[in-house]
Amino acid sequence: MGMADHYELATKLRRMAGAHAHAQAGDPEWGVVMLFYSALHVTSAYLINAGQGAQTSHQGMTAAINACPALDPRFRSAYKALSTFSWNARYNPGYTMSPANHYVANDRFRIVKWFTEADVRAALGLPAGSDL
Repeated sequence: MGMADHYELATKLRRMAGAHAHAQAGDPEWGVVMLFYSALHVTSAYLINAGQGAQTSHQGMTAAINACPALDPRFRSAYKALSTFSWNARYNPGYTMSPANHYVANDRFRIVKWFTEADVRAALGLPAGSDL
């Protein structure tokens, strides 16, 4: 997948996460999984643009993120929090996301978006703004 494909998928997953949040207000876990994967794909697009190449595993993503100095500790912490929420929702039976953690997940997504989206949009020739 190229940078444009990753950004398009990030946008689609963000819309799906928002729709899920409105439709399933009492079941936010899978919406947060979609939010994490939106973050993963916008980060993938950013890393491709930054010359880190396309990653094909979570371990590869972590290594590429750590190798990119522009993605500072605030970004890394936000990305890791989203990853952890997503992992718990997918693999921890009985995991229930509290409203406070749902708020935190959305806040962490905003941090990931802040660090990545503007550069990706500029590289793709898109106008300033946000689709996420």
